[in-house]
Amino acid sequence: MGSKAGGLALCSLLCERPELPTPSLVLCPDDRDDERSCWGAFESMCAQHHVPLQRVGNAEQTEIALSAAAPDAVIVHGWYRLIPIDRFAETRFFGFHYSPLPAYRGNAPLVWQILRGEARLGVSFFRFGNGLDDGDLVEQRMFDFGPDETIADALRHAEAACLDIARTSLPALLGGTLRLTPQPDTGASYCGLRVPADGRIDWSAPARRVHDFVRAQTRPYPGAFTQLPDGRRLTVWRSAIDAKRHYAPPGAVVAVEGSTVVVACGLDSALRVLACSLDGQPDAAPASLIGSLRARLGSPC
Repeated sequence: MGSKAGGLALCSLLCERPELPTPSLVLCPDDRDDERSCWGAFESMCAQHHVPLQRVGNAEQTEIALSAAAPDAVIVHGWYRLIPIDRFAETRFFGFHYSPLPAYRGNAPLVWQILRGEARLGVSFFRFGNGLDDGDLVEQRMFDFGPDETIADALRHAEAACLDIARTSLPALLGGTLRLTPQPDTGASYCGLRVPADGRIDWSAPARRVHDFVRAQTRPYPGAFTQLPDGRRLTVWRSAIDAKRHYAPPGAVVAVEGSTVVVACGLDSALRVLACSLDGQPDAAPASLIGSLRARLGSPC
């Protein structure tokens, strides 16, 4: 059960490696409205390897498909709805979560880890329990994450870690020798659902926090945004922390240096806007979009 690039890569691994269990069925959610959808690639891969593929649009369709398949085990990667595992007592459900569980259970864990400035991110492979990401652990991997890396880098690192885990853990699952470890009783934290509107930049925050905010939500996600004085939306795709101290109201354009614009943030810090776009148009040099402004951008959340 899965979707997006990470789920596709894992499914491809299962289909192509003889020592791993070939899926008897692949279920994908109906994500055709998501530009990150990999449905066409799933179709091609499953046709090539003669694996049945089914797209489900809601919880009822998912339950019907699982009931008909009656699988011994299900591997989940990129599924965004709760699965009623209590209705399938004979089936074991395993999944990947992009955090070092029990920390960052729930939604958008990589985004939340970057927002909080984490320097090391994690991936967990675990057996599903009855709660939210609370089942027994199979394996975890941690990886370093640089202060200027973005969500795209985090996804790439996490997907690679998942494939490494799959190569070592899935043969044990198939052979019945998989070892499970209960999650720690302490250290649990939970991530709330995020929507595109949550990407509004608060310029009164320190530049380090605003920079983390930008890199956590840049492509392939909708992006961090602010508003120009005339109401148009400016999405900031890439940024850097300015080394100089600036005394100015948060959101004020304090310098234009070549194509780069420097915007004041909280605590006398400032952010360099390196790449941006206006109202969904193609990217343009920041100086060409906001360089002539000396007014405050946006407003604090």
